[in-house]
Amino acid sequence: MIQGLGIAVVDLPRFREVMDRRGERFLGRIFTKGEIEYCLTQRRPADHFGARYCAKLSYMKARGVFVPFKKIEVVRDAVGRPALKVLGYDETEVSVTMSHDGDIALAETLIITE
Repeated sequence: MIQGLGIAVVDLPRFREVMDRRGERFLGRIFTKGEIEYCLTQRRPADHFGARYCAKLSYMKARGVFVPFKKIEVVRDAVGRPALKVLGYDETEVSVTMSHDGDIALAETLIITE
């Protein structure tokens, strides 16, 4: 049964401004060490950070409650698809998809329970 569906969209130019203005402190408050390491190895780090930020927001919308950002981590599954690792929550299945193109990053999260 579907427990929740969440969608989030981020304006990447605005997200880049926030990253530039708040720097490492902002990244450290929102993203895990693994997420930061991954994004910084990409050609356009802000796009990857923006997509992960969307994934975290879309998860919170699907749950219907605020979850501290660092308790939600975007990881890759065995075949390379994005997946969410969430500390303290035990859903049967969480499906996430993320994308970024041009000035937009977006993510959708679907939570399914038995």
